[in-house]
Amino acid sequence: AGISAEQWAQRDPSNGLAWLAVAEKASNEGREGTKIEAIYRFTQSKQFDLGLSLIRELAESEALRSETAFIAFTVSDWAYLGRVMIPLNGYQTLMAYCTAATVRDANRAQVCNDVANRLLADESAFISPILGFRLGERLAWPPVRLASLGEELNALRAVQGETPQLLYGDAKLWVDTDLTAQGAAGCEALDRVTALLSTQMRVGEVKELRDRLATHPLSRTALATRYVEENPSKR
Repeated sequence: AGISAEQWAQRDPSNGLAWLAVAEKASNEGREGTKIEAIYRFTQSKQFDLGLSLIRELAESEALRSETAFIAFTVSDWAYLGRVMIPLNGYQTLMAYCTAATVRDANRAQVCNDVANRLLADESAFISPILGFRLGERLAWPPVRLASLGEELNALRAVQGETPQLLYGDAKLWVDTDLTAQGAAGCEALDRVTALLSTQMRVGEVKELRDRLATHPLSRTALATRYVEENPSKR
């Protein structure tokens, strides 16, 4: 909150999320040239980093472990709450720049193709490959590639849908926000939630889902098929 989007990008020029913030800010302020430059810089980015590794390091630090149980739990709770509430801004700016109509322009299409590929490469947030796939559709990518990408996304959605069962079991503890008041089962569930969020902060939401997919008893195709059958109106 202490620096502007432009200052963030200047300090971390290889971070795609910083340029996404610049693009959104410029779009909101009507600075078309700055927006276009930021989108181009986004396509050249090397990483997507919201700084979540610092939150994980705080929650797992020796200093925190040496505190009282109440303080350690409270700080960890705040840290992980911050993880799930961090806004992911700027995607609407990308999608508005790369509409089905605008990508008819060859130059715009090339930039949007690069945008789509960068989104597909982002393992920090699941929204990125979903939007990258949608841009691929707008750009009329080869059907074989779209089919493969779509199958993986639906398989990952199926794995994501299993997360509540993985964390809370059949007890449906997630309806109660205070897991610590639910006895041993609640504390065990809280440990699983903490471990999952820590993993997501370390490797990214998409990588965590892909790792679960790789060890799932069902194949990618079977999971994708199940998701489509259970969610015919979603994509």
